[in-house]
Amino acid sequence: MMRIEREILIDIVNDIEVYIPKLIAACNSVSELFYEEVNDSVWGIFEQVLSGYEDLYKTLQMTVEDAKEHDEHWALPLQELIDQIPQHFVILSQEMNAQNYVAIGDIIKYEWVALLGDILNTIKEKE
Repeated sequence: MMRIEREILIDIVNDIEVYIPKLIAACNSVSELFYEEVNDSVWGIFEQVLSGYEDLYKTLQMTVEDAKEHDEHWALPLQELIDQIPQHFVILSQEMNAQNYVAIGDIIKYEWVALLGDILNTIKEKE
């Protein structure tokens, strides 16, 4: 038995499709802050973006599982993309521990945004 109906799955994917450009914009904004003096305010903003990225990751994992149940053609390419996210968290954590703020900005600006763009393009191919 399928966990959710296809119509609900598509509604969820449509919501994700709306959310990702907002997260990309937030990533672009917060990444710039790491090229300047990093203070508590920057960390607060960053935590919000990081939380959004983590929430998206969890949602995408569940969505891919549901898509596989419905034999959606975009499920496997999307799975390959979201499988890259944990490594992004590992690299980010290493740079945070090293207090390498420019690298943190670069990771967010270039790696996260590129991956989010790839995820968005894959989701848009759902039709």
